[in-house]
Formats: sequence, C-alpha cells, structure tokens
Amino acid sequence: MTQSHKTPSSFTPLSVAIGHFIRNCGFEGKLRERNLLNRWDEIVGEPISSHTRPDTIRFGTLHVVVDSSAWLQQLTFLKPELIRKIENHTEEGTVKDIVFRLGSKLSSHSSAAVTQK
Repeated sequence: MTQSHKTPSSFTPLSVAIGHFIRNCGFEGKLRERNLLNRWDEIVGEPISSHTRPDTIRFGTLHVVVDSSAWLQQLTFLKPELIRKIENHTEEGTVKDIVFRLGSKLSSHSSAAVTQK
C-alpha cells in the first residue's frame, strides 16, 4: 500500500508561484515574444527560416529581415498563412501583423561574433 505524497495546502508549487510573478510583473507578453523569436525555425519551417530572421516585435507587429527581394515578395503573399502558423504556436494576438524588410540574415550580434573570430 503506497501513500501519495501531497504537498500541504499551505505551500504553493514553485511553477505556480513563478507564473503568478511573471503575470504580476507584466512579463507574460515578453516571454511569449521571446518564445516566438527562439522557435522561429520550427514555426515557419526550413525553407522560410533559411531566408529570414525575426528581428523584433513591437506593439503586436513582427519585424522580419529577409535576405532577397524575391523572398520578400513571396512572403508578402504568405503573410496571412504565417500569422496563422504563429498563432498555432503562441497565444492568439501575440502577432497581429508582419512587416518584412530587406537585410542580412545575420543579426548584429551574430555578425559581431563572426568578425571577432
């Protein structure tokens, strides 16, 4: 006969306490955004991620850097599908719009690391 080891009701599980802290401090939205940026390759897939880099999210608008004008045009047509994919992996409303711009796929942090080598 095994006894179940329940936490006394006066104790709050750490995961619950951290969740309350994140919500109370207003970090919930920023964590969702960071999760999106970190999981970009998984969310959009390899063909798109190999030509793009998520840059920032400001006021619900995701800014994406694209490495060629051909891909920029194609992604403009795919924007509704990309927003749907993002919503499937994050909470609805995290990204309301996407703005694409031409630029280097390497982030400024990545290029700094490359030039230091």
